[in-house]
Amino acid sequence: MQRHHHRLAGRGHRGPEPPGLGLCGNHRARYRRRCVLPSASERRRGLVTGSLDANVVLRLLLNDVPDQHAAAVSLLLTGGPFFVSDIAVIETVFVLGRAYGLTRDQQRDSIHSLMILPQIVANVLLHDRALSLYVAHPKLSFEDCCLVTAADLTSHQPLWTFDRKLASQTDAQLLETA
Repeated sequence: MQRHHHRLAGRGHRGPEPPGLGLCGNHRARYRRRCVLPSASERRRGLVTGSLDANVVLRLLLNDVPDQHAAAVSLLLTGGPFFVSDIAVIETVFVLGRAYGLTRDQQRDSIHSLMILPQIVANVLLHDRALSLYVAHPKLSFEDCCLVTAADLTSHQPLWTFDRKLASQTDAQLLETA
């Protein structure tokens, strides 16, 4: 079975997909999506030019270290697209909140501003939904919101947990102990 990871073609996008984006025709969803993980032939053709870690993402979003921000922007302008993993997004959200004191709304807006860049390839559907859950439930961590969302998107439900707070605020199921 082939696994697909997707990116929204754009909020509310209903028109034809731009050429070269590799639509996954066997998936039906509210939005047209494209595969994030390239096939071997796409990698050989250079359609994804690398990955960005959380530090590069943070410099792009915050411009708090001007020379690093300039280097990150210059990298994006050289082409792309660049893959941003789920782990890098989770780490970025954590740092934006913990180290920089951004509100959950500001964190969501920052990640959204990254995801809409044409040079960025990421699991946008997961992060859009997880960030909405994160903003709506202030007692939940973004990591927990990603777990609940991933279980839902992959139809691997329920998400079993020992976390009473998570189970009480989401569709996660509490695993009882003896």
